[in-house]
Amino acid sequence: LLILVSLTVVCAVTFLAQRLWRENGLRSLQALNEPRVQLVANAVRAEINRQDHLPVMLSFDPDVQQALAHPNDTALRDRVNDKLKLISHEADTRALYLITPSGQVFATDDAEKPDTQLGRNLSERPYVRTAIEAGRSAFLGVEPQSDRVRYYVAHSIGEKPLLGVAVVRIEFDTIEADWERAGE
Repeated sequence: LLILVSLTVVCAVTFLAQRLWRENGLRSLQALNEPRVQLVANAVRAEINRQDHLPVMLSFDPDVQQALAHPNDTALRDRVNDKLKLISHEADTRALYLITPSGQVFATDDAEKPDTQLGRNLSERPYVRTAIEAGRSAFLGVEPQSDRVRYYVAHSIGEKPLLGVAVVRIEFDTIEADWERAGE
């Protein structure tokens, strides 16, 4: 009986000691990692804030409005493509484009590239549908083809009639590379 009681006490003390050790370890990890998580969140937020105004800015641009109102005027469209390319370069965006109300990519910063977005139908994309319905949207998703995280900010252009939607695609390549170099 004494051996059984002793064995029970040893097991109970071992269990409690392991539980206390585990809880203290978890608290230490949380205290250590909480500032890191906050830094990561701030870096992601800063990257988004650096570019999220671009669709709103484009929605007020007279060249953009005029080109969308006159979709058959190729000179206007070419001028807007050039403007998107310049803005995208200066703002260091991954993609900047205009979409018609039917979901067709009308103008883009990559119009001269072979794999351009130009002409693609994006009407089923949630960020496009929401911007058409609600005036603006933001969407975070993983692109199936590349398995990359992408963040989209979209803003409608014109009210009645809706002329289109301006979209910026934000990627986190620089942040991810920094994390990788830091061993995160």
